[in-house]
Amino acid sequence: MEHGTLKEKAYTTIRKKIIECEYMPGAVLSENELMNEIGSSRTPIREALNRLEQEELVKIVPKRGIWVSELTTGMIYNIYEVRILLEPYVIREYGSEMSAGSLEDIKRLCMDLLNNKQENVLQYDMDTSEKLHLYLLGVCKNTFITNLVKNVYDQNYRMGTLVAGNREERFFESQKEHINIINYILEKNYDTAAGLLSEHLVKSRNEGIELMMKNLQWK
Repeated sequence: MEHGTLKEKAYTTIRKKIIECEYMPGAVLSENELMNEIGSSRTPIREALNRLEQEELVKIVPKRGIWVSELTTGMIYNIYEVRILLEPYVIREYGSEMSAGSLEDIKRLCMDLLNNKQENVLQYDMDTSEKLHLYLLGVCKNTFITNLVKNVYDQNYRMGTLVAGNREERFFESQKEHINIINYILEKNYDTAAGLLSEHLVKSRNEGIELMMKNLQWK
């Protein structure tokens, strides 16, 4: 396998395990173990880790070790600060370019979650209920915004994975909020939709931090 392909494989494999919390925040990573797991030499592993350090998913301290980046109160506030600034802006600026069909599809997914009350909240929370937010990211034509928010979403995904099993009530409230936001976008009332999205993100931020501190002894 070519070096470039191995580097990309190492990057995508390690990144996936970090954001899905298979490698928990604060976990120590071993280059030798990663080499064996991925089937790679040391150089692609190091290049992948350097890239992940730039994305603040790992911390590398020479001669001391490599750690998965911790999730702190400050980091979560920073994550949501970016989202609260940019996602409502996308609705206001690009709402007219959003596809009614795509929005109706997302709305139906949210309604299905509410109607069926799926038992596996973790699966649906991370794989389905974020579709509205990901759609907004895809609609935005400014690559500087999309690249910034993509990195933020990786960190947000980690937090969501850690608390998902403890947030069933908020999970279903979020679906109702998504539906309400979509309805206003479909009505071309972008300012109201953007305001509701800001409120939605603030609620999600506060609830996520509260759960991590209460249930996971996290500070």
